[in-house]
This record gives sequence, C-alpha cells and structure tokens, in this order.
Amino acid sequence: MAFTDYKSISAVAQEFQINYLRDNFIVKTQFTVSDIFRNE
Repeated sequence: MAFTDYKSISAVAQEFQINYLRDNFIVKTQFTVSDIFRNE
C-alpha cells in the first residue's frame, strides 16, 4: 500500500500490527526568569 493511502497513525499501526501509546511528552516546568533577561 502506498504511504499516501494511510489516513491515520492507527491505520498504519493496524496494518503492520504495531502497538503504540499516545501520550504527552512535553512536561510543564516552572522556572524563574532572571532580571537581566527581563531587562533585555
């Protein structure tokens, strides 16, 4: 099947019998911004 025939990631996973887990990989992190940076 051509690459363009797949309409979603789940269709590819089903065709090739791949298990995948959808998850957020960017985690919010609090940090302080220095005054020097703020002044710039």
